[in-house]
Amino acid sequence: MSLRKSAWLAVAVAAGLVLVFGGFLFWQTVGVSAAEDRVRTFYFPAVAQAGLMETALSDMERGVANHLLTGREAELGPYVNGVRRSDLALGQLQQLLRGEPELLELTTSIRSDRDSWIEEIATPTNDLVREGESAAALVVFDSPLADELLLQMQSDSSTLGALIEEEGVVIFDELTTQNYLLVVTVVVSVLLLWGFLMGAFFLARRRIIEPVDDLGRQVRLVARRGEHTR
Repeated sequence: MSLRKSAWLAVAVAAGLVLVFGGFLFWQTVGVSAAEDRVRTFYFPAVAQAGLMETALSDMERGVANHLLTGREAELGPYVNGVRRSDLALGQLQQLLRGEPELLELTTSIRSDRDSWIEEIATPTNDLVREGESAAALVVFDSPLADELLLQMQSDSSTLGALIEEEGVVIFDELTTQNYLLVVTVVVSVLLLWGFLMGAFFLARRRIIEPVDDLGRQVRLVARRGEHTR
């Protein structure tokens, strides 16, 4: 093979390697970026909002219970704040979980049970306490329906939190895999580039440097012979 053809072959191989491994690096970088984005925009916010929702639901029950026990309107502060905060948290969760039908269904169930508890338990209990009917208020607050709604909310909240955590494990596993593949691709690319450069060096040495050295030796030999024949 001529020197020119060898040079063009080397250039073609180098360009091919750059394109192939450049494509792999780009694909891996996109994968890592997508996994990191899902952690940042889905997992962390979802965990935070689920925690806020559970706390708010607990505060709602605590506020009504304290109001029932003391009869003081000021004790309803946790309940009022809990209603507001749980509504905001559920709204945020339903936005975050639009692409997760199973999780979205749980938030819908929690909202439905929460609204039923407010309408059928909390509001009547608070009204009866204000009217001085504490005994009747206690009957409503401790009714089987109240227990059923609270248990269902707690169960759905725990299930939602567990499923979000499971989704987080999947996301972090994917991120770990993508990072590993990115590192492997970089290492392989560096090794192949090093191998290509070494091959190009030995090829240049064989096809260019050694022939030039040999030609130099022959020229010097001819020159010495010419001096001896004078």
